[in-house]
Amino acid sequence: MFLKRLLAGTVVAASLAGLAFVAHTLVPEKDLGSDVFREQFAVTLVLPHGSASIRTVDYYPDMRTRKSALEDHADGTTTHYDYRPDGTLSGAVVFAKVDGSVKVRPVVRRSVMEADGVTYLADTEFDGSGRVTKEVALQEDGSTTRRYFHADGTLAKDQVMVRDGSRWKLMNELAFAADGSKSRVLAVTAGVAAIDTLYGSDEVVRAVRTTDLKFGKYNEVWFDSDGKTPIREVEQNSSRTQVLVKRKDGSISEKFIWYGDLKTGSLTAYVMDKHSNKRLEQTQYFIEGQLRMRSAEVYLPDGRRTDLVMFRTHGQESGTVEFTVHFEGKNFTEPHTRHEFRTDNTLESVKKQKDNQTTISEQKFTAQQNVKPDINPDWITVRKVELPPQVIPYVEQREH
Repeated sequence: MFLKRLLAGTVVAASLAGLAFVAHTLVPEKDLGSDVFREQFAVTLVLPHGSASIRTVDYYPDMRTRKSALEDHADGTTTHYDYRPDGTLSGAVVFAKVDGSVKVRPVVRRSVMEADGVTYLADTEFDGSGRVTKEVALQEDGSTTRRYFHADGTLAKDQVMVRDGSRWKLMNELAFAADGSKSRVLAVTAGVAAIDTLYGSDEVVRAVRTTDLKFGKYNEVWFDSDGKTPIREVEQNSSRTQVLVKRKDGSISEKFIWYGDLKTGSLTAYVMDKHSNKRLEQTQYFIEGQLRMRSAEVYLPDGRRTDLVMFRTHGQESGTVEFTVHFEGKNFTEPHTRHEFRTDNTLESVKKQKDNQTTISEQKFTAQQNVKPDINPDWITVRKVELPPQVIPYVEQREH
């Protein structure tokens, strides 16, 4: 609980390529003189409003400007603050929570502030043994570097942040595994575009993620162990998201398309043959808080549909077969056979159709006959894929 109430930690998060980039800014609280009597002692005990901490404040001779403060936090840590004669914060030190057997409390954070009392000049965090876990340093060009370390002291992440108004934005990052191998390289351009490259343990490229917020596009390419052969591709814009799952020979094995927001939109899944021709299409709709399959369609390599299965999607009847169609021709305008089912999933009728208007024959069945749907399990097995990130916000499409 660093700088609680005395300093408000403003956290600004910018999301590029599905990743959260977080910067912390120190903001001094209002003049403490408003919390105490107008004529006050050189040392004052303050109980910050709405806080469980206790703060002791030492003032300069004017009895109004803070000189230092010691705050005991509810979590057992203690923060010591130092102020300049102009009232701006010059630095702070956080001491760890310890039991009574320890005489010297370990320092877990030490900060030095710029003249404005808001910007970090240097900020270092430690673990209980004194090992550095994070370093922040302000550079001459106005940027800030942040370095994170593994438990053995080796570098884990090296980041460069730049100020954008009152916020800090991540511009570059190099990340390393515990063995020192490169695990990530991120480069951000003008705060709106990014190229994010992920590496395996042997520094072979595993994935490349690109984001362009200006044009509303996001892409991912994941590679096989050779670092060259694409096995998964993601394309996203403001209206839809597409995932391609590929075989090693480059052909598409499955395709998934979300229309609308990933968590509430519809999903169409395609299963492809070895030549990337569609052989199965499944459509799901987000209904009553979950995706429910509405239809499954079966195709030949030449694109002709042979079978259709339609499911009910609402209430207790959800998941039961509504009807099936087997096509002898190309579509409903040519000969086909239609099986219709009751809500208890028993067969009600079989119709031979010349087209969608003309019935050649019809056979009725009773519920007691208990004839159930005879459907190829492969057709109705729900295809699943890892959900990609929603980097580009969905924008509802309006008719013009």
